[in-house]
Order: sequence, then structure tokens, then C-alpha cells
Amino acid sequence: MSGQASQHEAGPARGRRRQTTRPDVLSPVIEQMLAGATLVDCLARQQRAPEETAYCVESLDQPPLVVTWASFMQQAARAATGLQQLGVGHRGRVMIILPTGADFLNAFWGTLLASATPVPAYPPVGFAQLPTFADKLAGMAEMVGARVAVVPEALRAVLAPGGQGRVGDLTLVTPEEIMAVAGRRDAVTPPPPVADDLGLVQFSSGSTGDPRAICLTHGNLLSNIRAFLARIGMRPGDVCVSWLPLYHDMGLIGSMIGTILSGTRLVLISPLDFLRRPLFWLQVMSRHGATLSVAPQFAFNLCARKVRRAELVGVDLSPLRVLLNGAEPVQAAGVAAFRARFRAAGLHSGVVIPCYGLAEGTLAVTMRRPGQRLRRASLPDAAGAIVCVGPPMNETEVRIRDQQGAWESDGSIGEICLRGPSACAGYLSAGGRQPSVDADGWLSTGDLGFLDRGELFVTGRLKDLVIIGGRNFYPQDLESVAGEVPGLRPGRAVAFGVTDAQLATQALVVVAETLDHATAGAAATALRRRLLERFGVTPQDIVLVPRGSLPLTTSGKLRRVQTRIEYERGAFPDAVYRARSTGA
Repeated sequence: MSGQASQHEAGPARGRRRQTTRPDVLSPVIEQMLAGATLVDCLARQQRAPEETAYCVESLDQPPLVVTWASFMQQAARAATGLQQLGVGHRGRVMIILPTGADFLNAFWGTLLASATPVPAYPPVGFAQLPTFADKLAGMAEMVGARVAVVPEALRAVLAPGGQGRVGDLTLVTPEEIMAVAGRRDAVTPPPPVADDLGLVQFSSGSTGDPRAICLTHGNLLSNIRAFLARIGMRPGDVCVSWLPLYHDMGLIGSMIGTILSGTRLVLISPLDFLRRPLFWLQVMSRHGATLSVAPQFAFNLCARKVRRAELVGVDLSPLRVLLNGAEPVQAAGVAAFRARFRAAGLHSGVVIPCYGLAEGTLAVTMRRPGQRLRRASLPDAAGAIVCVGPPMNETEVRIRDQQGAWESDGSIGEICLRGPSACAGYLSAGGRQPSVDADGWLSTGDLGFLDRGELFVTGRLKDLVIIGGRNFYPQDLESVAGEVPGLRPGRAVAFGVTDAQLATQALVVVAETLDHATAGAAATALRRRLLERFGVTPQDIVLVPRGSLPLTTSGKLRRVQTRIEYERGAFPDAVYRARSTGA
């Protein structure tokens, strides 16, 4: 697991001193608003005029929805009353399965105002998931101890036909029902939450296995929100535009909660609208004068590839100060392509900021500071440069541990571990809460990386390593080669190892989505040749499948473990082409 990396940075490197850590400082106005002990406390500290815009929802198909601060607070309070009338008690848990929009925000903040815990969950993706979604939903509800789920009427009709409105012990209610019952009786004022109460249960993305229910206290959430808002220099007058799903930490905590509690303006876009038309994200940022936004690497690649220069007439990205890049490995080439494409629209060179985080760390763990140039590092046999994701957030420690549990020195690769007030309070299961940290408070992330001068470089996943003949391969490097092959879909390849009993080592398998069935054979041959030339390894099996065949997480990341499981089960019967080899 351990190894050495060579570092280099854009621009001259001579005479550079060892980097010293300095704390980030919040704007005094925002610091005052975030000084409460809980999310509810902080919401009450907002200094917004009633007629000011709290948030706006932009849509490709509908006129913009503008919600004032007075309306937002009134609707959230009404939702809290309605949830109480429907049986949600103090410290109860409410699952929220709603699309991006006012209903989601009302249900989320209404749950908090009722001194309960919101549990956002991902909706079914397409009709293919509907037959099994009810069982998954019942299992998630049992895991977190939820008895109520807020869902759209159309989803309830499918999950609970016949008007029963229940899935197992879970009662399905709609946003309309919550509001309708709110006025039937006077609301009971619940005991206020405290810092150690659960402010959110979020499911991990599931990129390395089944999703886990992660406990985040009000204290966890506020510690992380204060830290990343200080790092990006959030200030009054900022405008955040986000299309990220509200059931995932980057969109939920980083964009929605952080922006609402800091008193700045929030503009939401449906993830489906972004995928339908990536240009829409850029147009909305231009229309609202966005200063902040966030996206995973695939979005940068998609925009650079899909948005034509002629479509940028009238698009002004010059107000953007911070454009966070996280949730996926940051690609130096992808960032460069994005900056080159949108420079003509006013995009400044230092706007794209790499960061690293995970649900167990609440959200952000490390982040580069605005305006810094990209730092890169090289690994032996790596397909491309690794991008620095910055120093730890305020109050967070990051260290690297080897396979024997000893701490590594700078430049040595091992498992990334973190400690601090943002580390989650444990995992929920039907048997109760399970610990997430060791006796010294360290949380093992399962990610691999190294530190250099106090800054983190992420190299891959511990469980995703492919080990062939004693050589370690990062699947991201192997997968990036597939993205270079004409006829294969960029960003939609999964590389993993399977045990070869005869050779007593792993054999490489690549499953990739093809763009052209007619040229699949040539693409497989080209991929095999490039992997041999670049890494000296020959795949045992190359499986080319139609678009949309690879399993994804709720945030759109490839699920390597699930892909390997499906491969071993023979679950790719519609493969377009398959090329097997006996070579290792």
C-alpha cells in the first residue's frame, strides 16, 4: 500500500519554504449567524429582510420559482406543524424522497423545526428500479428507525397501490398532506434540539458497497459548515448556484444548508435539467451573477465537451470566485480543458478549486484556497498527474497510515485518516448506533493518498487496488486509458481485479460502455494494446456494454464493487462485445 510520489507544481518550484497551516477566518456577519449550537439556532439568527429572496429554483420547463425569506420561514414552520400532526415526535426520523424544489426545503427544515432528524434518500432511477425500490426503502427505514417518509404522490401511488399509503412499517405522506393537516390542531412546541442531537442522517454514496446510514450531529454539521465557508471566504452578497442532488452531501450540506444559514442567496437547478442541457448551468450562473458553485469532475468534462463556443454568447462567468471540484478524482487535464473552453466567457484561471471530502467527514476534509494554482504530483506508472486537494479544514487533522497501522511520513502513500469535530458520530443500523472512529478519535476513510507540505493528494481507494503479480494498479489510471479509445464512452469504464486461482494473483477485468456497437471489436483491441503499452498488463476480460449499463451511485459515480459483483454473477447478458485472454 505504501509508495513514494514525486511532486511538482505549476510554475517555478525553487526556493519554496515548507507550508505552514494558518486558520481560515469567517466574515464577522456570517460568523454571527453561525454562532448557534444547532441548525435551528442558526436559522433563527438570520438577518434577512422578509421580502428578500431566500432561494430561487430555475427550470428548463417552468418559470423560475422565487421564494422570499418570509415565505420560506412560514412554509417551514407549517411543515413542522404538519409533521407533528402526522406523528413525528421529538428526535423522530423523517425520510425525504423528493425532487429539488420548495417541497424538499419545506420538508427538510420543517423536520428540523419539529426537533426531528431529516433523512434524505435517493429516489428510484427510472422504471427499472421500481419493482425493488419498495423493499430497499423499507430496509433503509428500518436501518434509521424512520416511521414516516415524504414522497411525491406519483411515487406513493406506485410504491403503495390501493390507497394504503404504507411500505411495511413506513407511512408515506405527500407534501400536500403535510401542509393540509398543519392547521387542524395547535402545534405542540417540542424541546429544542441540542448540539449532540442528530441533525441529519445521510446515506453514503455506495461506491464501495452498500450505502451506510451516517449519523451527523448538529455539532458535526455546524463545525464543517463554518470551516468550509471560512476556507472559501463566503461573504454577504454571495450567490450560490447548484444543480447537485439534495440527497447527497455536496448539494445538501455544501450548497443548500450552508448557503441558507450564511444568509446568502441560493439558486437551485434540478440535476436532470443539468444532464439534459449542461449549458443551462452556465446560463443560470450568468443570469444570477453567481459567485459560488460546485460540481464533480465529470460535470467539468461534460461542459467542456458538450458546450459549443457559439452557445456562450451572452454568458458571463466573470463574477465566479469559487468553483469547487470534488466527489471524484480531480483531473488536471479536465480542469485545463474546462478553463480553456470558458475563458472567453470571463472564467478566471484560479476559480476551479480542488477539494476532498466524504460523508463520514460530514462533507469537506481538505480544500485548496481560492486563487491558488493547481499543484500536481506524479506516481510511477500513473496515467496522469494527481491534483493536490489542499490542506485540512479548520479543526481537522489528516494523517496517513500504513498497512500495519503506523503513521507514514510525507510523500508516502497509505490510508487517509481524519480526526476532528466533523468526523461523524457513528453509523445507524437496526441494532443501534455503531462507532465510526477508533479509541483515539481517528476515522479511517478507505481512501489512499499522501501528504506533502501539509497538503493532501488522493491516489485511489484502498479496496479498489488491483494487484497483479505484486504490482499495484489504481483503477482510475486503467480506466482513464479506456476514455482515450475511440468508440468507448469517456468516464464510463470500470477496472477491477478478480482472483486467478491458478496464478495466485489477480487478473484484470475492464467493463466499459461503448458508443458504437459496430466498432466494439476494434475498440477492445485498441484498449488491450494501450493497456499493455502503458502499464505492461493485459486484461483477462474486456466486456463492452451498451450506454447506461454500468451501476452508478446516487451522486453519479461508478460503483466498482457492484460492477465486479455483477460481473462475477454474469449480470451483463446484453454485452455488445467480449474479449477474453489467458494472459496475466
